[in-house]
Order: sequence, then structure tokens, then C-alpha cells
Amino acid sequence: MASIGGVSGGASLYSAGGIEKLIQQTMIAERRPLTRLETKKDDLEVKKAIYNDIKEKLTKLRSSVLELTGDSGILNKYNPSYRNEDVLVVSVSSGNVKPSKYSVTVSQLAQAHRVASTKQTDSTSGLNISGNLTLNGQTIPIDTDDGLNDIRDKINDIDFAGAEVEAIEATIVDNKLVLSSANTGTDAIMAVTDNTNGGDGLGLNQVQEAKNAQLTVNGLSITRQSNDNLTDIVSGLTFNLKEEGTTQVTIAKDDSDLVDKVKTILEDLNELSSHLKLKTEPQLDAAATGSNPTYIQAPLGRDFNMRNLRFNLATDLFSTYTDAQSGAPRSLTEIGIAVGSDNISFELSDKEELTSAVSEDFEQVADLLNFVFGKLESRADSYLDGDTSIIKTSRDTIDDQIELLDTQIGSYKTRLTKREEVLRKQFYEMQAQLINMQYDFQSTQAAIFGSYNIVNQQG
Repeated sequence: MASIGGVSGGASLYSAGGIEKLIQQTMIAERRPLTRLETKKDDLEVKKAIYNDIKEKLTKLRSSVLELTGDSGILNKYNPSYRNEDVLVVSVSSGNVKPSKYSVTVSQLAQAHRVASTKQTDSTSGLNISGNLTLNGQTIPIDTDDGLNDIRDKINDIDFAGAEVEAIEATIVDNKLVLSSANTGTDAIMAVTDNTNGGDGLGLNQVQEAKNAQLTVNGLSITRQSNDNLTDIVSGLTFNLKEEGTTQVTIAKDDSDLVDKVKTILEDLNELSSHLKLKTEPQLDAAATGSNPTYIQAPLGRDFNMRNLRFNLATDLFSTYTDAQSGAPRSLTEIGIAVGSDNISFELSDKEELTSAVSEDFEQVADLLNFVFGKLESRADSYLDGDTSIIKTSRDTIDDQIELLDTQIGSYKTRLTKREEVLRKQFYEMQAQLINMQYDFQSTQAAIFGSYNIVNQQG
């Protein structure tokens, strides 16, 4: 029998390898619709990644804007300065503060009530006293073998807060039991009754008087139980007293970082604008040849929301503040901000002009910046916030399309698998038929030649 594998190097029915090549060649055409679906999905994945990049850059821009215009931003942030920093520390605790000055004299710091026992030879040996020690209504039993450490631990184990009385803290200093009110001021004077050994067995005596803080603020006398976290002296300010003395506190907005923050905002805006231009406008094909340039369609070239974002941000940046007072700047171009030489970016072209404007009239410049950058913030909000925000709805639409494509791709792959199985069965059946035909042909041929030989022999 002649070999049927002589053409196995190509796609044919004469070998298993040839059949597999036939199947591969046939499936190439069968897979074209699947390839188109997968390419479409890849394009959608690219668009989704671009939306994520835009969201990241727009979020970064908005964060920089809020660092300037937010409630705790530079334009609204007040800082204290002191004539004498050793007397007190003032912090701004709310946005209701206005520029102001306060003359402060601290004549007395608040201090805690403190008593101490007589000195013992050590802190561990039993004192050989017994009875009860009552502190702010809480009774501590004392045994004869209790030493100073034992008594200290019994006191510190009491839950004074649970008993809703002033807390007392016990320590050992120089082999003396020292009892201190946990809080300062006369409201925290300890009530101490020593009934050990018939009375006063510990020898407790006052070593520090309880005192209230006393100060004057702009000539007004003020008394407080504590030195710290005094939030009720001036609305929006927290006073922390450090030592006795006199100082003047000036509360004013700090513009030291304003210029740098404006530059940061412009840099973030340029980064976003450049990215939007790249992803929404046709780009020159660098590989094109000839005198007529060709362009590549941008991934988001048909997304008008993204195409318009760059131009709307530029419009917001150079909008006019019509509520500005007479003589005050009405646009950022009047305080040194301009379009770059590339006609795309924005820059602080005259830093000194902005610095001078801030120095001469901070509030007017702040009003302008709040207005302009507030428009940028609102623009960003519409793209970033909520279930109906522009970027979210765009990404959700893509997710829906990808989900549909995944279903179609999965279904088509199943059909292709079955199609390949059908082709393989058909081709191998055809191969079997060819083999049988070739066998029959060879058998017939052999019979003919056999008969011819017999005739020749008989002749």
C-alpha cells in the first residue's frame, strides 16, 4: 500500500497533523467574530482605565483646591502669634474666628490638692496600723501588715469615676504616701478622713493647696478650674496656660504658604488638562509618511463630557469675580496668573505680583481665590461625587457593556469549541473514506495486474 502521509507537511486529509492544520485554518475564519468582540472589550477596558486616571487627577486637583479654600484651608486658617510664647498656647478650634488681638495676664496657675503621710523607713514593711482611710467618700481598709506600697495599690484600685466622685491618685515619694487630686482647682479638693489607729495613723498633712487658674483677657478677670483646654474664654479659641506672666496674642490668617499652594493647584490643573487633551483629541500619527499628515482617533474622542472638561476648567479659572470691591482684583490675570506660552498650560507668570497683592489686601485676594477655585471645586464635584456623577455613570456604562460582551464571548467560545469538535469528526471521517477508497483502488489494481500476469503466463 502506498503511504498516505506523504503530504503531512501541509494542511491535508492524509495525516493527523494535516487534519489539525485544516482545522486551524478553518477556525481562523470562524474566530473572526470572536476576535472582534475581544477587541471591542479591550477598547472598553482601555477607556475604563482612562476614566480612572482622569478621576485620580481630578481628585488630586480638588484636594489641592480644598487645601487652599476649605474650612481648614490656607484662606480660612487663622494662626496665633505671641509677644511672649512662654505664658500660654492658643489654638484655633473652629471657623468662627475673626482677626483679633488679646492682652492676657496669667496671675495664677491652677494646681491640684495634695497631701502626704509621715516618712517611713521603707515602702514595703508593714506599718502596724489598722482602721479605715476614707477618700472622697470611698473607704479603704488598712491592715496591720500593710506597707506604703499596699496602701497605694488599694487606693489606685478604686473606681472613683464609677462612684461619681473626684478621682485621687496615690504615689510613693521619698518613702511617703502622697495623695493627689486627679484634677486641678478648688472643686477638686480632697475629703480625707484617716481613722487608722484611732485617727491620723498615717500622719497625712497638706503639702499643696488646691488653686484655680486666674487670668485677665483684655482687662476681664477670669477664673477657671484647669490650665488646659479652656474653650469657653473666647469662642473658637482654646487656651492652654503654661506659666504666670503677661503676653499679647494676635489671631490672623497665615498667608505664608498661599503662593506655593496656588502654584500646586496650577500644576495639578496642567497635569489634568494635558491628560485630557491626549485622550480626547486626535493625535498625529508619528509613523505616517508623506506630505499629508494623518491622525489617530483619541480613545475618548466622542465623549463630549470629557472633551468639554478641559475647556470648562480653563473658563472657570479665568472667570470674573463681579462682587469684588472697587479697586480689588476681579480675575486671576490681575494677580500674576496667565496662560502658558504653549497656549495649553497655566502658570504663575508673576509671583511677585501675587505676593504683593496678598500682602496689601489679603481678604480681597482671598475672596477672589475662593470664588475662582470654588468654581473649580464645583466642576470637580459634578464629575466625582454621587451615583449620578459624570465619571461614575461613564464607567458604569462601560461595565455594563463589558458584562454583555463577556456573555457574548463566553457563548461564542462554547460554539467554537463545538464547531471544532464537529470539524475534527468530519475530517477524520473523510480521511477514513479516503483510506478506504485508496485501499479499494490498490486492491483493484492488484487484481488487474494479477490477471494480466496469469494471461501472459498462459500465452
